[in-house]
Amino acid sequence: MNQEAENACKDFIHYHQTILRPAAEEFGDRLNARGLKLHHVIQMNMLAAHVLDYLMEIRKAMGQAEGRGRLGVALIPTGVRT
Repeated sequence: MNQEAENACKDFIHYHQTILRPAAEEFGDRLNARGLKLHHVIQMNMLAAHVLDYLMEIRKAMGQAEGRGRLGVALIPTGVRT
C-alpha cells in the first residue's frame, strides 16, 4: 500500500472512531428509546454518506478511482440490489 492510501485509511479510521461510531451508538440509543427525530435520521444519513467519500479517496489513492454512484452500488450485497 502506498503512503497516500495509508494516510487515507488512517483518516477514515480516525473519522470512524471519533465521529461515526459515537454518532451511531447515540442513534441506536435514541432508536431503542423511541426518541428519534427527523434531524437525527438526516444526520446519520449524512455521516454514512461521508463514509463513501473516504472509501473513494482510499480507492483513488490505490489507483482505483470510480464515481460515488458506482462505488455505492458495489457496496450493496448482490441479494439486496433491485
